[in-house]
Amino acid sequence: MSFSLAAGTNLSNKGGGKIGLKINGKEAMSLGAVLADDNGTIKPEHLNLKLTEFPLSIANPFLDADMMQLYGALNGSMALSGTLSAPLLNGAISCDSVRVKIPMIGSSLRLDDDSISVVDNLLTFEKFAIYGANKNPLQISGSVDARKLSDISFDLNANASNFQLIGNDQRAGSDVYGKLFLNLSATVKGPMRHFDVNGNVGILGSTDVYYTIPGGASAITTTNTDDVVKFVNFNDTTAVEEKDTVPQMMAMRVRANLTVSPGTRACVYLSSNKSYKVTVTPSGSFNYFQNFMGDMTLNGKLLLGYGLVRYGFPVLGDKTFTFDPQSYVQFNGNIMNPSFNVVATDKIRGSVVNSSGNSQMVNFLVQLLASGSLSAPKVSFDLSTDDDLSLQNELSSMSADQRSMQAMNLLITGRYQGAGMKSSSSNLVTGSLYGFLTSTLNNWAAQNIRGVDLSFGVDQYDKSTNGEKSSAMSYSYQVSKSLFNNKFKIVVGGNYTTDASVDESFAENLFSDVSFEYTLKQTNNLTMLAKLYRHLGYESILEGEVTETGIGFVMKRRLSNLRRLFNVRWGSRKPAVEAVEEKDSTKIVNERDTLNRDEPGK
Repeated sequence: MSFSLAAGTNLSNKGGGKIGLKINGKEAMSLGAVLADDNGTIKPEHLNLKLTEFPLSIANPFLDADMMQLYGALNGSMALSGTLSAPLLNGAISCDSVRVKIPMIGSSLRLDDDSISVVDNLLTFEKFAIYGANKNPLQISGSVDARKLSDISFDLNANASNFQLIGNDQRAGSDVYGKLFLNLSATVKGPMRHFDVNGNVGILGSTDVYYTIPGGASAITTTNTDDVVKFVNFNDTTAVEEKDTVPQMMAMRVRANLTVSPGTRACVYLSSNKSYKVTVTPSGSFNYFQNFMGDMTLNGKLLLGYGLVRYGFPVLGDKTFTFDPQSYVQFNGNIMNPSFNVVATDKIRGSVVNSSGNSQMVNFLVQLLASGSLSAPKVSFDLSTDDDLSLQNELSSMSADQRSMQAMNLLITGRYQGAGMKSSSSNLVTGSLYGFLTSTLNNWAAQNIRGVDLSFGVDQYDKSTNGEKSSAMSYSYQVSKSLFNNKFKIVVGGNYTTDASVDESFAENLFSDVSFEYTLKQTNNLTMLAKLYRHLGYESILEGEVTETGIGFVMKRRLSNLRRLFNVRWGSRKPAVEAVEEKDSTKIVNERDTLNRDEPGK
């Protein structure tokens, strides 16, 4: 890119001058001035700035390449008149294929080509559009009043419906990728020294975003031990930085409401190879407030929904915990210290010796219970099973601390030791060895298999039949895939053990758990889905494997109180179709309110 300047003057009682800027051989900007002789002093009386395909890319070297890059050009003209103490601007500026690229999200925002007019320092926006990844615009209307440059004021509003801020995939190489759709309604009003920002932001249920933490697991596990204790003499001005006393020129008060709609899916990768991750389907609402002094408060509750966390722990190896859908994170003012109540479950298949002395494989549920606040968290473990009734009764008779010890032992060795029994060092070594093998397989799958969520499990357990002891291997897998904006989900899993009898079908165990789930409707208050499933489990009463196959319909509904569940309305109602035919907007609104009055908050 090359630059060249050209200047010319024509001085007289009222003469003129012109400066032109050429970029790559083309004149991109020219500045013309009418000069007046004021008692022997030449001063500008009228200035005119003209832009002709002025490239915005010349500003990129001065911008952070990881934050923003500009492309496209500007056209238009701007006239400056009046006095130096009270200048007047008149003109219009238009965009020519202007794009703002945000490398962090791997997407670009395209600005409308309509012109922005300036009349006597009043900047006017008339539904100026900003386009994201789809064709739905974010429109800005209103004005910026700069007639008094020392006290610029705003009167702007922004609205967007189904606006796609992010629309890419992992090939973009950005930290954030996927699809992010939102609704926006915001206003900015008041003088620059203390203006008000009010907004409502809604994240739509079709959102599916992924975020990779830079540095991955090393950033989580590494602890900085520098300056653990630091002694400071506050009387020493060389060691204590004095506060900046520069007066604040701009302050804003922010009131914002954020709503996360059901159906939203978010995934955070904890490692660069994407083997460790946290996946949630959150929903909830927040209220954010910031005063003119910069103090911030946040109130609201976020349900984690269905999801999981997969991470590699020392000694334990790779573990996958599934969230309870009612787990939540709640903010009660302090934005840096939220409270939470998270219940996550890991399903572990372990070997248990029954009353007859024979061993059998039982599916245990290890629960991770996290509660309290971020500043004072409380973490504990619990253990239960649905496969063996006598074993569950034994666990129920234990104290919470005893079940926590049994759960930790099961996580480490993969074996249930029973009440009063101690784990051996050989079990610990064997569990760690196969935990490392499982971790290696899952890391390989995460790096080489794209588009599906695949996990493996490999373990060795002791087998005892009629007093004879032997060892057997257990292999398991699970693969899941979401389609059609997460409306349709397929989950296939299975297991195989080397001690399986001849009568057991290899194919039957290979596909022991299959489910097809389709979401029919999902709103803030109602979720309806249809499910087709096949599950192979163990029933302790029948002392054998039981296959469950069926189809189901699930409806979940949030109610403000139980009376809504039994709310019966008598009498006839006028159909909404008739109200539409009458072309009466008042009746249409009333009819819609009547139809939706059984929903909370309406």
